[in-house]
Amino acid sequence: MKLKMTESKVHEFKFGEGRYSFFTGKDESGWRWGSDDFQNSEVTFHTREAAIKDAEAEISLRAIRNVRDQVHGEFDALSKRITQLADPTLGEDELEPLYEEVLGFLEAHPAHRVELAQRLINVMGAYRFGRERSEALLPSTAIAYSMHVLRWPEVREFAEQEHRDFYAPKMETLMTSIMDAFEDDWEDRDFYKRFQSEI
Repeated sequence: MKLKMTESKVHEFKFGEGRYSFFTGKDESGWRWGSDDFQNSEVTFHTREAAIKDAEAEISLRAIRNVRDQVHGEFDALSKRITQLADPTLGEDELEPLYEEVLGFLEAHPAHRVELAQRLINVMGAYRFGRERSEALLPSTAIAYSMHVLRWPEVREFAEQEHRDFYAPKMETLMTSIMDAFEDDWEDRDFYKRFQSEI
């Protein structure tokens, strides 16, 4: 609901792929801003220009959060679907289309690369508790497949650290399978059509 203000004026600005509108006006305390999509500002400003600047900053921040939440939700939904469909009795060549979906999603959201890398790291960290908690987690092979293409260093660094801290002295682990995928001569690439041209 709009505040009762004088000198009310509507403003529009573009941020990312969206266009947003808000209004500014003056009451007995000073200049304020508000919009139909966001709550009215709780603070007042000495000038209309200051109110406009605050409105654009706040609306942009909320828009970023909304997009981030949407991307995270889509990642969770994709992970759940891949986990349900990734039957361990299937061959890697049969699972490749599912892994391609994961890779495609990661590639399609470069603005959220840091956050998505952290989501992968969180999954990798949960592998050590997966069985006892009966958690359905994104397969490590899906992460390895994507990392052979993307080579995100923070994912590799976590795999190395997790292997040292939890899995060592075992020779072959979920972490080493991901670490190996960062190599140009990754042995498992032979299983996938995407990488056949590299052989």
